[in-house]
Amino acid sequence: MNQTFAIISQWVMLGWTDIVLEYRRTKLGPLWQTLQIIILCAGLVIVFGGMRADIENFPAYVLCGLILWNFMSITVIGGGKVFTRHAYLIRDTPAPLELYIVRLLTIFTIRLCFQMAAYVAAIFVLDITINWNLLWFIPAFAVYLFTALWMMPLIGIWITRFPDFGPFMEAIMRFFFFLTPVFWGPGGDTVRQYLYFYNPFTHFLTIARDPLLGQAPDAQSWGIVLAITCTGAVLSALLYMRKRNYIVYWL
Repeated sequence: MNQTFAIISQWVMLGWTDIVLEYRRTKLGPLWQTLQIIILCAGLVIVFGGMRADIENFPAYVLCGLILWNFMSITVIGGGKVFTRHAYLIRDTPAPLELYIVRLLTIFTIRLCFQMAAYVAAIFVLDITINWNLLWFIPAFAVYLFTALWMMPLIGIWITRFPDFGPFMEAIMRFFFFLTPVFWGPGGDTVRQYLYFYNPFTHFLTIARDPLLGQAPDAQSWGIVLAITCTGAVLSALLYMRKRNYIVYWL
């Protein structure tokens, strides 16, 4: 157990090293993650401010939506390349494949933490309501991490076996960015309401964004998210157990 913990700790540190190297020679370093999310949020608020009629504190709504969507999106797009990204290591070293997943998830989580710094600043600038509902963000984020742990190998196997699946997933996630209520709400025409309630990304977004905005969690969204998470975890485990030994030959 201690040896396993030590190995995982080393790979977590490698994830942090990857972040540092990514921003080497820059003045602000990883803080660029914070500034990038603020700039993108400002652009969306300016352009789509007319859609705020049914949304309280629209800038905070968009900011939280962007932060959470970026994590979900990078988990699918970047996480799906977990095996191809580390192909040279997988072919040349006997390390367990799970460690590459931990390393990449660490990078994504660190990026999320720097983006959450924008949320902390927004608490004071945008007058976000802070109450006991914020504690619901903890289990919501735990679900995000657990979902990432089974989503990354599930998509990673498909991308490793069928390389065209990678660009396909990138296109799908860009498409769903507009179909997911990152910067719009449930009000409006029937089509918009349909997209809101029947888009699974909506419910993953809701369980984490509502607590950040001081709102009570939605029980229906939690039920849908848990159903998707449990089903996906089982399917991913079954596929991973059957195909993990083939991954090195597909790289």
